[in-house]
Amino acid sequence: MRLSGCVAVRGPSVITVNEGDIRVLGAQVPPGSSLTVPVGRAVIVEGEGDATVNGQLEPCDGESLKAMEGVVEEVRGARRIILVGPSDSGKSTLAAYLYNSGAVNSIISTDVGQNEVYCPGFEALSMPRRPFLPGSPQDQPLSACLVGDFTPRGLEGRYISCAVRLSRLSGSFVIDTDGWVSQEGVELKVALSLAVNADAVVAIGLDSDSVAALRHEKAGPLVAVPRLAPASKSAPERRANRDRLIASCIMRSKRRTLRLEGLALEGRGPGEDWQGLLVGLEGPGSDYFGVVERGPSRSGAITVISEYLGEVAAVKLGRARVDLGAFSGLIGQA
Repeated sequence: MRLSGCVAVRGPSVITVNEGDIRVLGAQVPPGSSLTVPVGRAVIVEGEGDATVNGQLEPCDGESLKAMEGVVEEVRGARRIILVGPSDSGKSTLAAYLYNSGAVNSIISTDVGQNEVYCPGFEALSMPRRPFLPGSPQDQPLSACLVGDFTPRGLEGRYISCAVRLSRLSGSFVIDTDGWVSQEGVELKVALSLAVNADAVVAIGLDSDSVAALRHEKAGPLVAVPRLAPASKSAPERRANRDRLIASCIMRSKRRTLRLEGLALEGRGPGEDWQGLLVGLEGPGSDYFGVVERGPSRSGAITVISEYLGEVAAVKLGRARVDLGAFSGLIGQA
């Protein structure tokens, strides 16, 4: 394929750059490199050169590309950027574009329902390899923090405290937030921007009342842009995407038994049913993904499906449950 301008590539696809000046989601891709576009994602490929695409090509949305380029210019110099918008409005795509273009040095995902850099139910700070394509398998984040559910409703305190903790680990970041943008959701995003001392807020696809609510003299400049994605996923499609992200985390995990004696325990009383609960195993500098398979036993032990096999200081119990039966064939398959 001879490229002059831009084109959209929809996954599952493989892009191989043969020659020329070609960028994928804002990142320069050297000749000879190949990238995999994950299922359910479309990425913008732009520039002048030659590339081989094994997959589906679509017309490029030039307006969305111009909008992203405009955001990069308007927030130039900002080091703490927050993206706010409804689900499937293009927040993750813009976060990737800002990161890939070098506008920021890291990504913090507070989208606990569709976390693109770690596991659902967690917030995470990451510096993925560029070019970063949302939805692609990622290395272990720099740090993660359990919120405990796939929505921040009712867990607002945890949501804010996790974001603050992660923000203190990086001097330059973009926060990809969840899609809760009702009045309460927007108020939570204002509180988030103040808590992390944001110096730029980008509103994507929000109505004028929501944009006005985000304006705060201490929250940095506000940039408002239209939706960057042409269509929203249905609720079943979002659930399927979350299950895909959970499956990816389970594939990296193994069974381990933990004796609770001597461990700090956060979240629930000992008499409650723990089976299927999402948990965070606190290790050095991070919470690690886990799901309770069995327990607690009479001896005070639990069996957990987790990627983390190191020393545990605390077990943090979430509110969400995972049906491990639906993923039983994937445990330890990575």
